[in-house]
Amino acid sequence: MRDDRLPAFAAPLAGDLLDGVRPGERVLDVARRPSGVLPFRDATFDVAVWRHGLQLIQDRGTALAEVRRVLVPGGRAAVAVGGPIERNPAFAALADSLERHAGATAAAAVRWLFSLPQPEELLASLACAGFEHVRVRTDRRTARFSSVAEFLRRYVPGSPAGQATAHMPDDETWGVVADLETDLAPWLDAGGVRITTEANVGVSFVDDGLRGPSSRS
Repeated sequence: MRDDRLPAFAAPLAGDLLDGVRPGERVLDVARRPSGVLPFRDATFDVAVWRHGLQLIQDRGTALAEVRRVLVPGGRAAVAVGGPIERNPAFAALADSLERHAGATAAAAVRWLFSLPQPEELLASLACAGFEHVRVRTDRRTARFSSVAEFLRRYVPGSPAGQATAHMPDDETWGVVADLETDLAPWLDAGGVRITTEANVGVSFVDDGLRGPSSRS
């Protein structure tokens, strides 16, 4: 099962957290909900997925506790966050270029997506929110875009960097494109650009008394 509604800015990082969902299970897409209190009763959903939003909110603990609250006993959650920005070279190059052309605020909006980079941090966040049997894996993926300009067109408008760059002059925009074409030359070919990304995915369960101890795998 796939969710084609995922915001374009998160798509290169996302993976498919809905793999393994069984017919009839009730699924909560947390990215579609407010980051605070969820408007659902306790034990409403079998599965919750959260793709590249946890790291963007201030009160992560409250938000994760809310996700746990609305899951049934034995329910499960999958939460994906960006790994270290240096292991996501297109985004590292974008942040550096935006800092040169649009300033520190625009660059910070990109780096923000990678502000929960270590697997141990994600594991601790889930465990402190009351999730049991937490496991964290690292996913490395490659997405292809027809050009660097296409990558920017799909990523920037709906991303945290969108507001910071909304009024950037055309010459600065093309300066960013030129920077990325240079920095991403090893990933450019006749078919476009390959965007290699790394993300951490935490999978956890609401205790039903049947599973083993928490660990990282």
